[in-house]
Amino acid sequence: MYTPPLPFFVVLSLIIAALLVSHRVKAQEFAPLGATWTYEVGDETPNLEVVAIQFTADRDTVLAGRSARVIEGANLYDNGVWQPIGSEIVTGNFDSVYVWIQDSFHLIFDFTVAAGDTVVVTEQPFRGFFYPVNQDYDPFTYQVDSVRTETIAGDDLLLQYVSYPDTTYDENITQWGFLNGTEYGGDVPGQVLQGVGSLGRESMLGTTAGLTYIGLYSPDRLTCYRDATRDYRFRGVDCEALIARYTDPSSVETIKAFKGRIYPNPFASTLHVEPAPGSVIRQIVVRDLLGRTVARRVGGDGPLDLSRLVAGTYQVIVLDGEGVWRVVRVVKR
Repeated sequence: MYTPPLPFFVVLSLIIAALLVSHRVKAQEFAPLGATWTYEVGDETPNLEVVAIQFTADRDTVLAGRSARVIEGANLYDNGVWQPIGSEIVTGNFDSVYVWIQDSFHLIFDFTVAAGDTVVVTEQPFRGFFYPVNQDYDPFTYQVDSVRTETIAGDDLLLQYVSYPDTTYDENITQWGFLNGTEYGGDVPGQVLQGVGSLGRESMLGTTAGLTYIGLYSPDRLTCYRDATRDYRFRGVDCEALIARYTDPSSVETIKAFKGRIYPNPFASTLHVEPAPGSVIRQIVVRDLLGRTVARRVGGDGPLDLSRLVAGTYQVIVLDGEGVWRVVRVVKR
């Protein structure tokens, strides 16, 4: 049986749709609102009270006429208290990301460069990211040693292996960049992943070897990255359960996913919390990223008025009918 060919505009539409699906990740912005980078602090520092380090894409801003995102950093202590460690501002997409340094945006991630290229973020001394230290660092430069494609949670992403251009070890070095840990006594090479940032023992925006506690108190690799559409677990750890183990008010270590509905997310003023069929809600607690309780309701579901809260990311902790605390992260616009 003869089948007439599809009209040209139909074929073109199908091709465009396929391309859009195959590149769904690359179409996203870098650091979408609510995105979190979580580092689990390991057993190498048994006397340290910090159990996790987390960075969160917290809110929007405009600088130099460009829409950008504010990323907040915080340490989580074993008593459930969050301590801020500073904030940075970034803007960009999956091919190029810019960070605000002093008075302008600087290209920090460039996934169009080839192996052997050097990326000069800034040639001027600047204060290090996230850390409230009164020291100006040397220019921020790093080298891309090699490039490959990595498939993570079904997404094909470019992975750059990176290092300091000068690999001469000096514990007082103040050069900022992306550290190749194998050159400084570690076992993980420097890696920068498209859409996520650095996977190494520093924060996703780089570090300097002069911050000697980076190699001692932080893990060798980013533990989790998560946003509204992606959930990357680089070390097989459930980071929500890790955080909830120290911050949920019940001190119950077993944390399960909430099976009901919490919507809309992001929300403007009112959040709806509905239990799963056959279940009930015994208590709702809302906390900010510093672990402070900002709202609480005992019993019942339905709309929750959170209009008085400032824009940002919050944890909604729900005690269900099974007596289990369940944690959901939401964003207020």
